[in-house]
Amino acid sequence: INELVTFNKIETGNFPFYIQKGNPLEFIELTVAQYRETAAEKDITLKIQCENNGEEVWFSPSYIERILGNLLSNAFKFTPNGGNVMISACITTQAHDAFTYLCLSVSDTGIGIAKEEIDNIFTRYYQTKRGYNANSNGWGIGLSLVKRLTNIHKGSVSVKSEVSKGSVFTVYLNVSSKAFDAKCCISEDKVIVPISK
Repeated sequence: INELVTFNKIETGNFPFYIQKGNPLEFIELTVAQYRETAAEKDITLKIQCENNGEEVWFSPSYIERILGNLLSNAFKFTPNGGNVMISACITTQAHDAFTYLCLSVSDTGIGIAKEEIDNIFTRYYQTKRGYNANSNGWGIGLSLVKRLTNIHKGSVSVKSEVSKGSVFTVYLNVSSKAFDAKCCISEDKVIVPISK
């Protein structure tokens, strides 16, 4: 229900987008830690690899939390007991522009996605046949929400997958302040919520 409400707010332009300066890799590590119990319950090995050099950039904690939450939720949902889920993240640049990006990747050893369905998985309410058969709990909006949030954060999302072997979702989020309107930036004269909170 929360996802549906969030999606509706985004579609109607009522979901705020604010970025603050900080270390997104630290935030990702804290967010992933909340999924340790879920991994243990399914006997899934959860690994995280962050190239954390302490660099501070501009990002939206709430957007990253929702993006990562949806990708991890799917990874756990469609990875059988005894499988693996891996999160990797780093700050990087891309050849086509002068901006800085947060690269976030979630890979799993789950059921995978058929080639003919990959083009549709970011479509609202779309559920793959194998995915629905494996776990029919869901609305088919999680990945659509990931794409919308990623677009607002001036980034991109892609997937590589192989049936019965797993999937890798890769998200690039623009984390350069110059890419965004100044009114989106939470500066020192406003209240900044610490990453640890």
